Amino acid sequence: MNDLYYTVRVINKTAYSPTDDSRVEIIADGLEDGRAYAAAGEGFSFTTALTEAGKGYVSLVTRSTSSGEPVVLTPSAEGDYVIGEVSDDVTITVTSCRLGDVNFDTKVNVSDLLELSRIIAGYKAPTTLERLAANTNRDLAGRVNVSDLLQLSRYIAGYINAF
Repeated sequence: MNDLYYTVRVINKTAYSPTDDSRVEIIADGLEDGRAYAAAGEGFSFTTALTEAGKGYVSLVTRSTSSGEPVVLTPSAEGDYVIGEVSDDVTITVTSCRLGDVNFDTKVNVSDLLELSRIIAGYKAPTTLERLAANTNRDLAGRVNVSDLLQLSRYIAGYINAF
């Protein structure tokens, strides 16, 4: 029997506030007050779900340990996030932002169009979260291109009311 357990800490926040956990619900067995425990060598899995307040938001999920840089996690086909063979304390960070809010000022407007134009033209290298917010056409490959710019401009002009 294995008596060694590691702490799995879950931080749920938005790009706008480190204490706003109202956009995404994190669901995992044994998760209580943002903490769970995983036996050494065993896996940990969880899912995320948008809340009513999180409609129109997207989330970046990362994992980090005391010995390394954060790594972006992608869900399985079923929507589960899985960390296999836990061998250190783990911090999972779920950061949400509004789709289309490329400059993270809480509004989707012409400033975001300009920021997205700079990214597409190669004048600015986007962060992973900026790339996620900019992928307004939600292509599965996560590419940010002119299609996203057109989709964002249609939203700002009022031709569409959601992405």
